[in-house]
Amino acid sequence: MTVEDFKLWLAIVTGCLSLAVSAIGYLRQPSKDNSDKITKLTSSVDDLDRRVQSIEDEIKHLPDKEQSHRLELTMTKLSGRLDAFEEKLKPIGAISDRLQEFLLEQAKR
Repeated sequence: MTVEDFKLWLAIVTGCLSLAVSAIGYLRQPSKDNSDKITKLTSSVDDLDRRVQSIEDEIKHLPDKEQSHRLELTMTKLSGRLDAFEEKLKPIGAISDRLQEFLLEQAKR
C-alpha cells in the first residue's frame, strides 16, 4: 500500500465520518427542539404546581360544609334572639317617648 493509496483511503474515511456527523447533527435537531419544549413545559408545570399549592393553602383556612352549616344555624339563632330583644325594647321605647312628652309639657308650664 502506497502513500497515495493511504491518502485516498484517509480522504474517503474522513469524508464518510464528516457525512455521518452531519447526518447525526441533522437528525438530533428535532430532539433539541423537543428538549426545549419539554423544558418550557416543565417550567410551566412547576409554575402551575406552585399556584395550586397556594390555592390549597388558602382553602385549608376556609370552613368545611359542616362548619358552614353550624355557622348558619348559629346565625339563625342569633337573629331570632335579636328579634325577641327588639320586641322587649319596644315598651321601653314607648315609655321613653311618653316621658319625653311629659317633660316637654312640664317645661312649657
